[in-house]
Amino acid sequence: MRRAAVVSHWDVDGVASAAIAKRLGASIVKLASITALPRMIEEAVQSLEKSGGDTLIIADLNPSPGQELLIVTSLDYALSLGVRIIWLDHHEWEQRIIEELRGMGVDVRVDTGRVAAELVMEALGCRDGVCMRLVELAVDDDRFVNSDRLAVRWRRLLRWYGWRVRYQAVEEWARGRIWPEWARSLWEKMEEEYERLMEKTVAGVQIHKRNGLSIATVRVASEKLHPGEVHERLLEKGVEADIYAMIYENGVSLRSSTAPLACIARLLGGGGHDNAAGIPGGEWTPESLVDALLGALERCASERPTDAIRARASLATWARAS
Repeated sequence: MRRAAVVSHWDVDGVASAAIAKRLGASIVKLASITALPRMIEEAVQSLEKSGGDTLIIADLNPSPGQELLIVTSLDYALSLGVRIIWLDHHEWEQRIIEELRGMGVDVRVDTGRVAAELVMEALGCRDGVCMRLVELAVDDDRFVNSDRLAVRWRRLLRWYGWRVRYQAVEEWARGRIWPEWARSLWEKMEEEYERLMEKTVAGVQIHKRNGLSIATVRVASEKLHPGEVHERLLEKGVEADIYAMIYENGVSLRSSTAPLACIARLLGGGGHDNAAGIPGGEWTPESLVDALLGALERCASERPTDAIRARASLATWARAS
């Protein structure tokens, strides 16, 4: 593992995944947003070529529509260098892409029932207390359990302070320092402002009703606010909807307990899970977004069986009201 690179997402699960890989000796760490995935894979492959590295680990990220060619090109070149590639993820994937990557020789392991950090821990054989603790943080954050105080705080810190803190967290966690003094200090500085921005955001919620379905849209006051926490605050305020859409400057985060969000997001150029997903784009108005979501929902009803079941359940009220 001393000649390995890891490319991972920047949230708690992704940072935990990268920290586990680094703890076991990975020397190259690239944290990536979803949109930057092709570029970060390319940079990791270039670094491996320069250093004579032999392993590439990609974690907590899946290819978005339009990224496939760039990613395949980089991975194909890495394989030609003799690099072993392990891709570990828990998001919804198109089976076609999994089969294509496996056919190239990429070791793709997708398990939607577990967090990425657990898959990394298992694949790399780390069973010490630090790795186990990092998986606990990832589970609490990714499943939005919110019973682990440090997971909640790190979720906010990683969004609030950006890339410098994300990379610092990888270094600290890899050494087993889960809550260093500098993190506590940063937390105290941002806590009050975080609450102010959250209240400002939820005050602007709009409810759109279309033939029996309701979609809540809210323009988030700052990229630093976590969409899951915006959703949670809306629920606390008594806002009820079939789909919740949090509109950010460069994209939209979706939440629902009934609609097949992974399918909806995929059709709109994004991805994620059935209960939580995201789509790109900074030009959405609440009205155009609602139109797009309902159109995608109808299309999902005719696609994969698992998507159709969820979509038809969401559409049932709509159809009865039409």
